[in-house]
Amino acid sequence: MASIINSIQDEESFIKVVNKKWDEFKSANYGIYNKEDNQYMGNISAFKFNWTSSNCEIGYWILKNYEGKGYITESLRILEKVLFNIGFNRLEIKFDPKNKRSGYIPKSLNYTYEGTLRSVVYLNGSYRDLNIYSKLKSEHLLSTFSEFESL
Repeated sequence: MASIINSIQDEESFIKVVNKKWDEFKSANYGIYNKEDNQYMGNISAFKFNWTSSNCEIGYWILKNYEGKGYITESLRILEKVLFNIGFNRLEIKFDPKNKRSGYIPKSLNYTYEGTLRSVVYLNGSYRDLNIYSKLKSEHLLSTFSEFESL
């Protein structure tokens, strides 16, 4: 789950942790900016890198006024292409099943539903489930080929 940032100190700490993990090849965190006005809209990241098994997890969030406009889907499409190109074989996305908008994203990009991790996260005084979706490099290549064929 995402860190809670309530102050400039929280933001500075977050940036230091992100930069350290980047330097250690453990994660990659990217800001999402509007192409038209360069406004910051949210983040997308790849983390929990498992270099031995060539897999990682992807997380994302976007500011409320940019929700539902396809920015995360577009960002995920780009990030998954990069991750598969550098050698990852499997990408995972986990999200709270109550977050319908977040759940629509992996479905729209043909990720496979693998199940629900029950009561796996403790947040705001209660346990929460997480749905898990994944995509394999072979599935990405197949969908890329299908898109090319339809042109």
